[in-house]
Amino acid sequence: MLFYQWQKQLFENGTAAFERTGKSKRPTVKKRRIEKIQAELMTKNEIIADLMEKKSKAKKVWGTLNGCWVSRDTRD
Repeated sequence: MLFYQWQKQLFENGTAAFERTGKSKRPTVKKRRIEKIQAELMTKNEIIADLMEKKSKAKKVWGTLNGCWVSRDTRD
């Protein structure tokens, strides 16, 4: 009879027995790693945006550079 009571408790509350109760250091390490990667990504995005802006400004000044030689009279 006692066995069946334990079995009933296990089936009703069994998931609680397998849940983590204590805090693990792994989520903290993973969280720090994610934050570090996000910071690096933000830095890269800022650099790319800056380079794209400089490219756009240079293109406005120089026009499209297609690699063809143009005489000095035509350029100026």
